[in-house]
Amino acid sequence: MSTDETWARLQGLAERAVAGDEPAWQQLLAGLETALEPMWRRMPIGRLKSREDDRRNILLKLYEKLRKNEFRALASFFDDRDSPSFRAWTRTVFVRVGIDYQRGHDEYIRVRGAKAEPADSQQSIQRWHELASLHTGAGAQGRPQVTLRNLVRTMLDYVDEAVKTDNRPLYRPALEFWLSGASYDAIAEELGLDDGAAARRIVNAAKELLRRKFASS
Repeated sequence: MSTDETWARLQGLAERAVAGDEPAWQQLLAGLETALEPMWRRMPIGRLKSREDDRRNILLKLYEKLRKNEFRALASFFDDRDSPSFRAWTRTVFVRVGIDYQRGHDEYIRVRGAKAEPADSQQSIQRWHELASLHTGAGAQGRPQVTLRNLVRTMLDYVDEAVKTDNRPLYRPALEFWLSGASYDAIAEELGLDDGAAARRIVNAAKELLRRKFASS
C-alpha cells in the first residue's frame, strides 16, 4: 500500500471513529503508530525523540488529544473545508503534542528555569535588550531588569498565542535558547534541527514575527 493510500485509509477510519465506530478508532490507533514512524526523525524535540518511553508517552498524549471531547479535534478537521490533507493535519497536531510534551518534561523545565532571566554573559544580556528593542518605545537600555524581563516574557507569550502552523511551535523554545546566549549549533542540537543555519532561520523568523506585531503597538 502506498503512502497516499495508507493516509486515505486512516482518514476513512478517523471519519468512522468520529461517527462513533469504536473498532475503527482502535484500527486508527494501530495505523497511526506505523504511519507516524517516519515523522519522528523531524520531530523537533531534541534527544527525547530517541527515547522509547518518551515516544510512547507522546503517542498516548496524541491519542488522548484526538479522542478528547468526543473527537472534537478530528471533527474540526472534517468540518473545515479549508483543511490541509489528513496527513499534513495529523503531522501538525503530532508536532504540537511533541512540543507541549517537551515543555513539560523535567529536563526542559530545568533548562527553561535557568533561562528565566538574562544570563551573566554579555552576549545574553545584549540579546535580551535586542529582543526588547523590537517593541516600539520599549527603551530597553537603562530600564530596570525586572521591567526588561517582564517585557520580554510578554513578547514570548505572544509568540505562543500567535503561532499556529506546523513549524512555528519551535519559535518560543528557539528564542529562549537564543536569549540564554546559546550558539545556533547548540540550539539546533537541543531542538533536533539539521544544523545551525536552520536554527538561525527560525530565530530570525520569530524575531520578525515580533517586529511586525510590536513595532506598530
